[in-house]
Amino acid sequence: MQYLPAKDYNVPNIDLLSLLFDSPLSLTTETTVLHAEAADPTNHITKAQAQTITKRLAHVFRTDFGIGNNGTGKDTVLCISSNQVLLPAVFFAIIAAGGVYTAASTAFTESELSRQIQQSKSQLIIASADNEAKALKAALACGIPVERVLILESSGHRRLLRDTADPQRNYLQSTKELDWERVTDRIELETRLICLLFSSGTTGAPKGVMLSHMNLVSEAIIPQLVLRESRKGKPHLEVPYRTIGHLPTAHIAGCQGYFITPAVAGGTVYWMPKFNIDEFMDYCKKYQVTFLATAPPVYLAVAESSRVTDHFNSLIRAESGAAPLSTEVQRRAEKKLGCSISQRWGMTESTGSVTTMPWGQADSTGSISPLLPNTRLRIVDEQDRNVEQGTEGEILVKGPMVTKGYFENPEATAAAFTPSGWFRTGDIGVWKDDRIYMVDRKKELIKYKGLQVSPVEVEACLLSHEFVADAAVVGVPDPSAPGNELPRAYVVVENNRSISEQELKTHVKSNMARHKQLRGGVMHATSISAPVRTAMVFGRISSKALPSVAFPANSTALYQTLCQARPASTSAQIKTSFKAPCARPQVQMPTYRVASMRTNSTVSEATRKEAAKLTWNSFFQLRASRRRYSLASSVVSSMASTVIGVQVLSSQDLEALGAQVMGLDPFVVLGMATAACGAAGWLIGPFVGNAAWGLVNRRYRQAFMIKEKEFYDRIKRFRVDPSSNSIANPVPDYYGEKIGSVQGYRQWLKDQRVYNRKRRNFIL
Repeated sequence: MQYLPAKDYNVPNIDLLSLLFDSPLSLTTETTVLHAEAADPTNHITKAQAQTITKRLAHVFRTDFGIGNNGTGKDTVLCISSNQVLLPAVFFAIIAAGGVYTAASTAFTESELSRQIQQSKSQLIIASADNEAKALKAALACGIPVERVLILESSGHRRLLRDTADPQRNYLQSTKELDWERVTDRIELETRLICLLFSSGTTGAPKGVMLSHMNLVSEAIIPQLVLRESRKGKPHLEVPYRTIGHLPTAHIAGCQGYFITPAVAGGTVYWMPKFNIDEFMDYCKKYQVTFLATAPPVYLAVAESSRVTDHFNSLIRAESGAAPLSTEVQRRAEKKLGCSISQRWGMTESTGSVTTMPWGQADSTGSISPLLPNTRLRIVDEQDRNVEQGTEGEILVKGPMVTKGYFENPEATAAAFTPSGWFRTGDIGVWKDDRIYMVDRKKELIKYKGLQVSPVEVEACLLSHEFVADAAVVGVPDPSAPGNELPRAYVVVENNRSISEQELKTHVKSNMARHKQLRGGVMHATSISAPVRTAMVFGRISSKALPSVAFPANSTALYQTLCQARPASTSAQIKTSFKAPCARPQVQMPTYRVASMRTNSTVSEATRKEAAKLTWNSFFQLRASRRRYSLASSVVSSMASTVIGVQVLSSQDLEALGAQVMGLDPFVVLGMATAACGAAGWLIGPFVGNAAWGLVNRRYRQAFMIKEKEFYDRIKRFRVDPSSNSIANPVPDYYGEKIGSVQGYRQWLKDQRVYNRKRRNFIL
């Protein structure tokens, strides 16, 4: 069945900036302080100031950097910044200029930042001073000129938007303004892209979630209307909106909650550049915070803090999101806060929350609160059939907050929606007693302190290590924080290789953001058979079974152990893995035997002994020398053929010959004939060169031929299916021509795996 909210609201046809600055739905006045620095509240921005800065920066972005010159929703600007008071105005200005805002986590490494710049097709980068070096390196790697990297500073009354190529220039000093375009057409509001935030979705690597005016406006208006209606006639709830900006603004919670909500709710965000629990609690007390929305790790820190006294006396509403909040932590935190905590459930793809608890109501049973107005929800089985009340299933949602899809990724978009337009959340829930309860997560996403960790990303990082043959990454429960997960890696190293857990952790640490580290540990299998590796990496065994499995030394025992650990219900999931949004798509891929190259078991004993004369390194050296012989012979034979051709042809009656060949000039005939002679010599050269090479290396010739046959058999067996070849994901060295060493062969195998991973996760 389809579950409906208690009521629906009419969402006006209005663009985001008009809602925030021109609409009566906003509770602010011109003098309302929207944003203030927590460390120095005299450094603040009112609504009137925010509007002026927005228009001035919009003019700068349009005239100096061309944002919006080619039409709206086409030019992306990436921000990587610590929390600061001017960040919301930059967000508004990008939209006002006709651009698209995207944000990267400040925890990103240079390579992660470069990847998002490329995926989002960003043309301009804005960074805080503490991220300047990282932004410049990533821009250089992506071919973005340094003059298109701007640095934003707005702490302690120091307000700058400076050019890295010209540090003396401050774009905030510009006085020219550009007003934003008012949009009232419903279709345009629903389809115009203004914000691009990255999420792993139900599976795979992070993807750009496209958010429109209607998405952000709906998420701004509807929850506020619910709260306003629920506090009517309750004077004790009629208090100013005040909160602490402590969550990252690269995520929907920070973007929607700190940029947009204050202007609608009519209150102030006090910005912390970085989260610190003691400072956070002190600021809550100092500024008499009335509203708090944060992640479970913060509530756990509050629950465990011995410093809490009257820090939260002013709090009248507390919400939890980003990850499940355990009942035990919820009750402990509520005692410290003196206020009930309601759980909101949502995701980037729904522009934030899909549920909310009306003000004045409470629930301590662990439910995720009632549905927001204008949303629709279904709970379905693996065939997308509705389940009965009280039966678990995957949650599907619809509503004006739900994204239209993923940026330039139609395959991922198609996989995320049903044919009738329902979004697959990847969360398993149940409807009981008129409440929704989250019971599991179908999507392979790992949640560490409310932050998303894509297993595919971490696996790809591990596979880039020269000694790692295969890897699977899962989330394991954090014993110190209920509801939190720690990334754990299960790795297969190549035979006769020794690699420590710390070395792999260091490898990940140097290439991945802080929240993606292997805090759950690394488990090894020194050798492993192909079926086991297929089971680990390509989805035949439920990833939920992996955390509790210790690797036996014997690979057969490992396979049996994993199969026993797999839940019986997994078989049905495997059969429908392409339909199930959570399961890793099954691709008919070769299984890789990553042990050192051995002779084929079908080869005779005599042939095996002959081939044993050559090591694989010697084979590749001989292969390279044969190429040199072939190339040298082609050059020599081509030159010789050209000289002989010139001598022979120059003795002929070229004028008569030219008359026969379409009346061509004799010199043209001579040139064409000479070129033909040279080309013939070039084609003959390899045969001569190979024969000469065979004579010089005759004692290795038979062994070389055996090795070469085995080599090409391996290439044919392990190479990818080229049918999904694309510009973004080209087939890597289909014939193995670039392989020049054993290490090169191993890298070639990894390249095939990476290609298939991208195809498997629709990164095309």
